[in-house]
Amino acid sequence: MRHFAALALLSLSALACSSSSRREEAPPVLQNQIDLTIDRLRHEKGVDYVNDLRRLAAYEGFAVPRLVDLLDDRDAHMRRGAAFALGDINDPRVVPALKDHSEDKNEIVRLEIARSLLHRGDWSGIPTLIQGLRSSDPTIRMRCDEALRDQTMKDFGFPVEGSPEERAAAIGRWEQWWRSAQAEVQG
Repeated sequence: MRHFAALALLSLSALACSSSSRREEAPPVLQNQIDLTIDRLRHEKGVDYVNDLRRLAAYEGFAVPRLVDLLDDRDAHMRRGAAFALGDINDPRVVPALKDHSEDKNEIVRLEIARSLLHRGDWSGIPTLIQGLRSSDPTIRMRCDEALRDQTMKDFGFPVEGSPEERAAAIGRWEQWWRSAQAEVQG
């Protein structure tokens, strides 16, 4: 009996590892776990919320269809969470899905999608993150600055808590860099 349980667990693990390349449906046990985790997200905040988003990302390709569906949810909290989790999944369906939702009506969701795109190696969200540096909310400014610095390996000294003039100068440096980066790619 123990041998059978170990073999079943090993098979499930191997299947999970190959999910993104074969795009199979999640086995019922995994699909149930994905569904339960998503249901909990509607009522969570803070550490529990982030832990469950990371749990969904760990399901890799098996969670992608449900997370992509959540990008259309009426609740911005769920759309933002889906974008966050998708940013940590290496699956060819992720970037197109995020791009399809990059014009979300909610600023926080748009910024999370831009951050996730950048995390997946797609720089199309950089203008959105640069725009986020102009936010009146210092938390938003901080998250945009972190995403830009971490993923581009550039630092233009953006002072999250600095004066509007100091922030504007750093934003100008980001914008100048972005224009140059685009010209290099196109040229």
